[in-house]
Amino acid sequence: MRKITWSVDAEYDYEENIEYLLREWSVKEAEEFIKKTDEVINTLRADLVRYQAAKYRGIFKCVVCKQITLYYKEKDVAEIELVRFGIIIRMMKSLNYRVTTPLVRVCNAF
Repeated sequence: MRKITWSVDAEYDYEENIEYLLREWSVKEAEEFIKKTDEVINTLRADLVRYQAAKYRGIFKCVVCKQITLYYKEKDVAEIELVRFGIIIRMMKSLNYRVTTPLVRVCNAF
């Protein structure tokens, strides 16, 4: 099992996306986003798949739901860091990720 950590940006984006879904869509869509995010994280943790490489060196991307993409990097064979979540409509213009604190939240906190 691999350790999953969240960057400050990923944590902020995740919460921002939930708020956006609640504000613009419904509780059902927010819950679906949370559920699908958990599924992706569990897949990454179990090392079942490597998702598509992003245009940024060392970064991979995974579509969590139709409008939201998760960007992550493999820190080493035992750890993955979630870097950013992006809503495709407003696509994070600066994916020159500025990870400030790499070990903000460990995924087991869900």
